[in-house]
Amino acid sequence: MQATTLVFLLLNFFGKSVANEGNFKKEYQLLYVLETDNVTEIIKSIFIGYDKNQRPYHKVKPLNIAVSLGVNSVSHISEENMEFQADVYFRQYWHEPRLAYGKDNTSIILQGDAIDKMWLPDTYIANARTSSVEKRTRTAILTANGSIFYTFKSTYIVLSEMNFLNYPMDEQILKVQIYSYAYDSDKILLEWKSGLFLNTELAGFISEQVIMNEEKYKFITGTFSSLSFQFKIRRRLGYFILQFYFPCILCAVVSWLPFWMDRYEIGDRMSLGITTLLTAMFLSQYINSAMPQVSYIKAADEFLLASFIFILLALMESVLVYNVRGDVRTKNMKQRQMSRREDKRQEIFVKEDCPYTITDVFQEGFKMTDVQPEKTQNHSDQQPKIVQSKARDLGHGVDKLSRIIFPTSYVLFVAYYFGRYLLF
Repeated sequence: MQATTLVFLLLNFFGKSVANEGNFKKEYQLLYVLETDNVTEIIKSIFIGYDKNQRPYHKVKPLNIAVSLGVNSVSHISEENMEFQADVYFRQYWHEPRLAYGKDNTSIILQGDAIDKMWLPDTYIANARTSSVEKRTRTAILTANGSIFYTFKSTYIVLSEMNFLNYPMDEQILKVQIYSYAYDSDKILLEWKSGLFLNTELAGFISEQVIMNEEKYKFITGTFSSLSFQFKIRRRLGYFILQFYFPCILCAVVSWLPFWMDRYEIGDRMSLGITTLLTAMFLSQYINSAMPQVSYIKAADEFLLASFIFILLALMESVLVYNVRGDVRTKNMKQRQMSRREDKRQEIFVKEDCPYTITDVFQEGFKMTDVQPEKTQNHSDQQPKIVQSKARDLGHGVDKLSRIIFPTSYVLFVAYYFGRYLLF
């Protein structure tokens, strides 16, 4: 009774799956759910003289195998290894006339050793790195007319090509490729019956679309029938907004705080800029820690590089403002004035009408200020004040201009960046 109920539930579910898919090439008649009596005798009789190493319709025609794939869950997607782990219900349908045992609408459930006695397809997932079949789930339902429904649950680690150009706002297509290992298309033809992605909720991703194709590929040993099952997933952006984009934007904003600080406090301004610069470098290592070392620039790298440039320019602005401050300009001007005074003093000794000689200077002493023109002395006292005032206005103006240019430019960049990858 329990076995009958199990068959009924399985077949009822598979029937709904077929009804929900409208793009299949062929509709298959559902298997009957009534169990027959005398199962042991029937199993013994159908396997008398049966050769399990010979496929159905041997030397007659290619065997049509309909495949139904139900991806129960994708538990792990590894960007670094470009692979994903999937729990799959693998179902296959074919007709085996040698195992027909009557013309009524009954069926037999085969499990364990009974399954190993009959011929089974050698279909496999070609791009699977590892596979593990749960032996307890291996079940075959044999109808009286020889139709077979064979199913099992397995776990695969599947390799799939990924493109991270738009990471972390990327979309990936995970592909499962199914082949017959030994039988070419003259012996076995694979075709889709149904394909479902049963659990669309993934950690970090959203499932958007399922694509199924029937193809043929040529190899050295012949042309083989192939089925491809592709499901398109889109990365959830919320995690990266909190863990990456927001810290990057915050670093850029903090790097602008020196524009409102005293421009003479170069130590505080530089320490704040260097701290934000190192934080941006840490974010770069964090975002790429689980990614393969690709040769192209990802969307995350582009955002990080732009933020890094803004922080570096803010740091350079602090250095510029410090070097044009008033006291430095005044000091330089005083040095130039002293140099000009010294040159004028030297000219005194070479004038023909000078009442003093070099010997008089060394013997009696000579006060250079006595011959300093009064006009020159007054001019030198006023010049540093004018230069200092201009330098003060220049540094303050650079800071005021930076308070507008830096935030405005960064906001425009952020708007362009997200509009480019999310809207266009």
